[in-house]
Amino acid sequence: MDESGVQGVRQPIWVSDAMRAVQHTVERIGPTHIPVLVTGESGTGKEVIVRALHAASLRSHQRLVVVDCAAITPSLMESELFGHQK
Repeated sequence: MDESGVQGVRQPIWVSDAMRAVQHTVERIGPTHIPVLVTGESGTGKEVIVRALHAASLRSHQRLVVVDCAAITPSLMESELFGHQK
């Protein structure tokens, strides 16, 4: 970790003890192949955490696709995320 906290995320969000715990988790699991699902209420910074995870990941050189699951029906979401077979 450098002065800016997790790569790609500015330092001010990592000020509280709770966010430092999140930062530690991002640093710990970012460079692994573990699938991660980020959930939370609207406006809590889920996309910021996802971008930090992506920046810390082994796939950071690849494109990140962010999906707003609340905007997709459950049946379509399953098909979009996991594929569809006829």
